[in-house]
Amino acid sequence: MKLLVIRMSSLGDVILSTAFLESLPQNVQIDWVISKEFAFVLKGHPKIRTLIEFDKRKGLIGWFDLIRELSHHDYDMRVDLHVTLRSLLARIYFHWLDFSRGYWVPWKSISKQRFQFYGYLIFKKWWPEFFRPHPLHERFSHLACKLSGLSTDQASKPAMGHLELNGPEALKKYSLESKKFFVVMPSSRWASKEWSTDSYERLCVEYSREKSLVPVVLGRLSDRNAAALVFRFHKNGIVHRAVLSESEFSITASLIKEAAFYVGSDTGLAHLAEAVGTPATMIFGPTRPDLGFGPWRKDSQSVYSSVGCSPCSKDGKICYRFKDRYACLKQITVEQVKDHLP
Repeated sequence: MKLLVIRMSSLGDVILSTAFLESLPQNVQIDWVISKEFAFVLKGHPKIRTLIEFDKRKGLIGWFDLIRELSHHDYDMRVDLHVTLRSLLARIYFHWLDFSRGYWVPWKSISKQRFQFYGYLIFKKWWPEFFRPHPLHERFSHLACKLSGLSTDQASKPAMGHLELNGPEALKKYSLESKKFFVVMPSSRWASKEWSTDSYERLCVEYSREKSLVPVVLGRLSDRNAAALVFRFHKNGIVHRAVLSESEFSITASLIKEAAFYVGSDTGLAHLAEAVGTPATMIFGPTRPDLGFGPWRKDSQSVYSSVGCSPCSKDGKICYRFKDRYACLKQITVEQVKDHLP
């Protein structure tokens, strides 16, 4: 069976979508369309025949050029794991093409579960649990099982076994010992999902002293919260490592794999930690783990407050509280997070 798969971004969703790949039989040939900036995540995966990189800067004209090129290839099925305007336009084009050719290539899509998602945002804790969104990685894996005629009991979890990791090299580069450190990700794509720098500093200092573990700060130089935390560590003479200018994804992934655990925002790196076998403690504010993006490993944990207005959105960019804004994050204490660490 030959599949054309569309899954463009983001980092976390692409990592979770590896559950789709892991749940397919070996004889499936896959051409995968992905945003150029996230292609590094899937490069080298043994089940992907061709990784088709798309540069979003080319806009809709470039997108139509790509799907016209793909229309010359024969596929047994087209699979949309993204469900966005781009993939909708591709679906319309392919359906028109199939109609003009006189034969039909099936098109399958991942369920966004919008009813469950928005119902939960509107009704909050009063929304029944059985109506809440299913975990995204399960939607990916169950779709793969359905396409292959397999039972969902055979569904697999996300995995990043295709990455060429070199733990000893990464440890040597940052002068670390395996499992003698923990990684912390204080930043997020959305600042509204970030726990305070003060809280992260206190958590890292107290836990590192109690357990004799070195905190390793992840992120990029442009991440405000991560840069602020590293600055405070330098200022106060706290032993740490900063991985903010690392250009090699394999090095970052190797460090996460060798870490005792991950703690931080519900970002793509949190999903990477679980995919490489490291337990993750994810801190949720305006979102909730049962929106579909929570941890799936048995030894991973979720931390969130009990404020009645959460979840409010997918990113929390707008806080609807007139007083005590972002109480969902402010009410999470250092002690509460520490209780959820290994």
